[in-house]
Amino acid sequence: MDLQFQSAQPFAGSTTDNGLNKTATEMNDGLGKSPFSSPILTLHFQTGPPLKLHRDFIPPSSRLSLLIPAPSSFDIDSYHISLHHITSDAAHVLMQYLYTGKYQVLETPRQPLGPQSAIAAFRTAIQVYVASRDLQIDGLVSLAKEEIHMLGERVDIFSIIDIVKNAYPSPTADDTWFPSFMKERLDAALAHPMLMLKTDIPVAISDGMSIVKFIIKGVLQAYGERLEDLARTKEEAAVMEAVLAEKETIAELMEAEREEMEAEREAMKAEREAMKAERETMTADRDGLLGRLDRVETENAQIVAEKAEMASKMQALTSCAVFHRSRTEEAKGSAQKAIGHSRITENPTAGGADGSEHLPSSPSLIALRYGSVKHFTPPSDSEPESPPKRKKDKKGKARRRRIRQRKQGTLLSLSLPREKFTTGGVHSVN
Repeated sequence: MDLQFQSAQPFAGSTTDNGLNKTATEMNDGLGKSPFSSPILTLHFQTGPPLKLHRDFIPPSSRLSLLIPAPSSFDIDSYHISLHHITSDAAHVLMQYLYTGKYQVLETPRQPLGPQSAIAAFRTAIQVYVASRDLQIDGLVSLAKEEIHMLGERVDIFSIIDIVKNAYPSPTADDTWFPSFMKERLDAALAHPMLMLKTDIPVAISDGMSIVKFIIKGVLQAYGERLEDLARTKEEAAVMEAVLAEKETIAELMEAEREEMEAEREAMKAEREAMKAERETMTADRDGLLGRLDRVETENAQIVAEKAEMASKMQALTSCAVFHRSRTEEAKGSAQKAIGHSRITENPTAGGADGSEHLPSSPSLIALRYGSVKHFTPPSDSEPESPPKRKKDKKGKARRRRIRQRKQGTLLSLSLPREKFTTGGVHSVN
């Protein structure tokens, strides 16, 4: 934008610590001077009354300082600067910043409330941003950016387009911040397109910018519908993913249950095998016990049979002993009779001279009396008389044989006349 002024000469001054301008003479004098004592300039704007500004409040690095004449040229109090591209609202913010260094808008009693108030403040911020960039007042440019960014979140995209169309129709090429701001607002609008479409803004087709807004509105509508479709698709995809996840979970649970059942089946199989082995062991033990029982029964039967056989033998032996004792007694009686008869025949005297009894001289008689002739030596030195010949007695021979066998311990059976001994007892032989 071009600045309109009556005459302009560079002003040779410097910036102090407080941002105020000092002349070279004042700096050389070393004496402080209030900026309010500097000459007053009259600034004319697009709307509203002209505003007064002390010269020393103008930053020397701004383009506004180029419009200030030298103090010695003419009466500076009558000097006017024309800034017709700046509205009165933006002019107030500019003057406020030059005096205080702060961003402050003009408050009016009729200032609208709600969204319209935000739109008006945003419009003023855009105008201040454009004017401060044109005048190269960097501090005010930064404050205007902050205000635009803050208010832009409260203004719809269509109002922003209207304001930019009037306040900043042709952004400069070196302005990189403003396009990024517009992209940010468009991204915000595209993030919630259906919300932006609810904004009731009249659109006049005859207006060129309204056609742009109409197109943008159509784009937002199409984009919003597409977002809704995508949201539905996403929701369906999420549902499908949830279903698939649930199926996978069910499959995993079924697989785990199947593995658990398989493990239980294997455990049951192992237990069954163990029970089978135990049953086989018990069967083998039972068979062993039955075999032992059979052997014990067999042994018991053998013992019973042996006991019966021994009882029979004992009975037979007892009968034999009784019979033998009776026969022995009979034989002894017969022997005694024979001895007495022999004594009478051989020595009529009852005894010797000393009264002792004479022993029988016959070995047979001695045997009958003492039971045996083994190791028997006659008491006399004379040769024993040969026993008288007797008739062959089969009974005596058999009896002697039995006595001899009993002494040798090999008695197997007893044979008596007309008698037969067996393991079952004594049986008569006819």
